[in-house]
Amino acid sequence: MSKSAFSKELQKVVNKTIDAYIQALSEKYQLESEELHSIWNEVQGSKKQSKPRKSGYINFCKVERPKLKKKSPEMSFGDQGKKLGEMWKSLSESDKKKWNEMQ
Repeated sequence: MSKSAFSKELQKVVNKTIDAYIQALSEKYQLESEELHSIWNEVQGSKKQSKPRKSGYINFCKVERPKLKKKSPEMSFGDQGKKLGEMWKSLSESDKKKWNEMQ
């Protein structure tokens, strides 16, 4: 089974489970299942929108890796990572703070 087919099957199972749970809540608390579905979708939507902040190191690498690659195109990805790590460690705390504050 391909990854996308498995993902679709898994989503179907999850949706059936959610529907059954919402139906049980609806009956137990005399609520409309449509209202519960709406609440569920709002909660899911808010989870999808909230992304964790990127670390300063990630922001630093996103900007500096292309520069490093342009300067040394023969450098492997792993060596680039090592060099970026060295560059990050050599930054002052105030410089790191600037990278950490980026979004």
